[in-house]
Amino acid sequence: MKKQYKVLIIFMYMIAISASIFFVTDRYEANIVKRNAQFSENVKNMNEMLNLNIDTWSEYYKNYLLELTNDEKVVRLFANQEREKLYNLLYNNYFEMLEEEPTFQILHFHNSNSTSFLRMHNKDKFGDNLSNVRPLIENVHTNHKATYSFESGRYGGSLRIVEPVFYKEKYIGALEVGLDPSEIARSLEEINNDVHFQFVLDKNSINKLADKSKVIKVNDNYAVIKLNDFFTSDILIKILHNDEIVLIEKNNKEFYASNVLTINDYKEKTLGYIIGAFDFTLANQEYDISLLLLILEISLAIVLLIGLIFISNSKINLK
Repeated sequence: MKKQYKVLIIFMYMIAISASIFFVTDRYEANIVKRNAQFSENVKNMNEMLNLNIDTWSEYYKNYLLELTNDEKVVRLFANQEREKLYNLLYNNYFEMLEEEPTFQILHFHNSNSTSFLRMHNKDKFGDNLSNVRPLIENVHTNHKATYSFESGRYGGSLRIVEPVFYKEKYIGALEVGLDPSEIARSLEEINNDVHFQFVLDKNSINKLADKSKVIKVNDNYAVIKLNDFFTSDILIKILHNDEIVLIEKNNKEFYASNVLTINDYKEKTLGYIIGAFDFTLANQEYDISLLLLILEISLAIVLLIGLIFISNSKINLK
């Protein structure tokens, strides 16, 4: 009879232990789901912040371009191909914009035959045919409609805003503004101090650059124009080569979770990435604490059950 009692008690305690482990495991998985949901929410907010920022800059520079394309003198000089006069006319305007707006990088007049007419950022470089390297401009030449998109070129991957230019109701070309994506990333940090951004060029964009000496090489496949102090090459490579959450530890007490946003051009080809790292310290601490509590609960449950088995076994033996 004692043996039967022992077997029954052991069986009941095994069920109790299994139930406890199941309960604790379920809570652990719920914590993982909660943590991943927090991460997903942060990624969503980061994406929305980036898209809103891009739309805001695009609208701002579209208005700037409209001022120029509605300026009779600017359009007339462009139509008459008076390059030097047009450069001199816009010289103060262009360099004031460079000083006032860190994102502002390129101001480029394109002839309707796909040749470059005037680069305000490099006035001695003109006449080259861009039909094979600038599909966004070709789209404007074809449709005569304003557009914007990221696109890589000889001076880096940029957010391009393009307006068609008409003279006496005839299409004569396009006027383009190019924005520095590194500065777009920096402007996002001004909106939210808990987020850090880095723009990274991929190999195809690097190969298009007229001057590759100005980029900071991450490895054979990636490079940056300006490196954010928050990141290092090793961290960037780790993030770019990992499809899952990458936690970045800072000062042994701060944790940042990373996310990679792929930047595609007008033709949906990848030209680079914007890497975001947002403060995940509090969520990570909550996760660590919940994990520690679960381990303690399991350990305590096992100790209590072993103790109960020992006590029950002793009582049965006494009988």
